[in-house]
Amino acid sequence: KHFSPGRSGAGHLERCLSDLWTSTTLAADESDVAGLLREVARVARKRRFVVVVSDEPTAGPELTSALRRLRAQHEVLVVVVEGMIATEVRGADGPSVRDVGVSGGFPGWLRNDAELARQADELRRSQREQLDATFERLRVAHCRLAGVDETVGALRDLFERHRRVGRR
Repeated sequence: KHFSPGRSGAGHLERCLSDLWTSTTLAADESDVAGLLREVARVARKRRFVVVVSDEPTAGPELTSALRRLRAQHEVLVVVVEGMIATEVRGADGPSVRDVGVSGGFPGWLRNDAELARQADELRRSQREQLDATFERLRVAHCRLAGVDETVGALRDLFERHRRVGRR
């Protein structure tokens, strides 16, 4: 939950990302993207350029309603920081299932279960498709970030796409 006064340039973008990075911790509360969007819509009276950087929120009526209201009032861009796909994590014995919310990880017999990894992948992909469909339906510009190396470039591309197309 950060507010940064608007400025231009890559330096300001990098400073904002650095501020977000230093304030991020695993000890933080569970994210409530819909609640945060409702709060921004409530307190930001003047038209603003709102960039939402979030984990992968669950698509559903609460998020849809909050995004719709915020988009009616402001320019909105959403940056989704992707979580790990289970089968993208390979253990010595094949796919490995992990969850950052579980301290110490899952037990070995569960972590290396190929069928569980396949089901976790299927669920994650379905959730991503639903979330992307929500953004598209509401005409909210968005991008996904899977790694640190692509962050500045992906954000620059997103801003450029938004600028070229303008508010749809």
